Amino acid sequence: MQYDITHEVRKHRRIGPADSPRLEPGCRSQRRATGVSETTEAFVHPISETIRVHAMTFPETIEGSSCVNRAFNAGGKNFVFLGEKDGEINLRLKLGASVPESENLAKGDSDRWQVGKAGWTLLRFPPDNPPPIQDLQRWVEESFHLLAPKKVIALLDS
Repeated sequence: MQYDITHEVRKHRRIGPADSPRLEPGCRSQRRATGVSETTEAFVHPISETIRVHAMTFPETIEGSSCVNRAFNAGGKNFVFLGEKDGEINLRLKLGASVPESENLAKGDSDRWQVGKAGWTLLRFPPDNPPPIQDLQRWVEESFHLLAPKKVIALLDS
């Protein structure tokens, strides 16, 4: 019998036939702020958990996985990707007003910072030497405001 990965993914996600059959079992699992996915492991480093908790404070945010990283989305739009790999924290988010600040930081440390043309920024840092948590939280919030649908952003004021 030939192994059917589509069946395995559907078993984990309850997806429709239009979804990609190339997903690995457990990939793109989701959980809401109060739920726990069977396929999502806990973060090893406290700074990752701090970022995760902050991302989950935004309305309608769902935590899922993007195969190797956690993806946080609101209203169907991913606004943060967070992962731990090889003793490093990897954080990818979209910046707008903070792009110049991020570009200046990237000039000083291009191994830890990468800023793309569209504002997508990748930060790589050791868990024992992260950027200030206030900056990380501000950037997560900025990414949320840039990417979440307006109807979801409006829930912040209500």
